[in-house]
Amino acid sequence: MLLMNEKSGSKIFDIDESFECKESPNDDSSTCIKDDKSSYFSLIHFRIGNNVPCPLCEKWTNYSKYAKHAREKHEGKTTKEILDQKENLNIMYEMYQKEKQKE
Repeated sequence: MLLMNEKSGSKIFDIDESFECKESPNDDSSTCIKDDKSSYFSLIHFRIGNNVPCPLCEKWTNYSKYAKHAREKHEGKTTKEILDQKENLNIMYEMYQKEKQKE
């Protein structure tokens, strides 16, 4: 999975080789996030407007209230716990791509 900066065309996010990567059927990108200590997990990569996808309930929630949403709606989970799961990242990526296509 590769997210690109639309203005500059530069790569901003790659879910990396640490996870099993799979080719996306719709494009040439692969689903792969750095899981080494230097990696920084952030919702900013999935932000559209002021909303981000929640992979657990598969709904969009307010970016600035995401931690509260996760804690209250998903058994005290933290943002990091959610972003550390490859399955969650893939769901978020799919939700992000669907929403971007609507624009």
